[in-house]
Amino acid sequence: MINQLRIRSFTPGELALYCQSPLAAWWNELDRRKLFKGEKLKPDQLNEILKKDGIRHEEKLIKELENKNFKVQRLKGKQDKSDYEECIKAINQGYDFIHQGSFNNGEIRGAVDLLKRVAIPSRLGPFSYIPIECKLASNISIKFIIQALCYCDLLDETLGLLPKTFEIYLGGGSFECFEVNKFWAWYQFKKNEYKTFLRNFDPNKEPEDIPGVHSNW
Repeated sequence: MINQLRIRSFTPGELALYCQSPLAAWWNELDRRKLFKGEKLKPDQLNEILKKDGIRHEEKLIKELENKNFKVQRLKGKQDKSDYEECIKAINQGYDFIHQGSFNNGEIRGAVDLLKRVAIPSRLGPFSYIPIECKLASNISIKFIIQALCYCDLLDETLGLLPKTFEIYLGGGSFECFEVNKFWAWYQFKKNEYKTFLRNFDPNKEPEDIPGVHSNW
């Protein structure tokens, strides 16, 4: 019966963290459940700088789109009830781009960096949307792909279909486009693996400490 237990909703970032490091995901979950008794690392100054640079990188793209006379709707991305409603309203109004649109399908919740209107029919009409993830990096990372696929997953309910593509906007100002179906089976496998991890989470059983990148943990 344990597999039937309801799990908490999770974010694209949390799923990406699990794919990057199950150990880091275990520490993160321990902290989420207020069971972490150790001393947390102090905020990394470099990470704070990169975070601010990332916001500027995103803002630069938004301004470029507005200067090209695209219809852009800026949202708060705070992921509360009003934000979810505002996002659906913006989608139905057919903006060219939607910044920081919030979604929650009961399983995954998050605010997508950017939604781009495309000429593919959906339940909205003669158009639909694809997600764009904005990243400072110059190269594609698995975690970027996982996060973008989560937003494709979240869009499925609203559009009545799964987006065919997603894009990643890199630090150099270039866009990389990917086909969803090439990654979907793998994504579903990793998502189900993470859901099993959450259902069966054991605070007394730390995963093996294997070499790798463990985020701030």
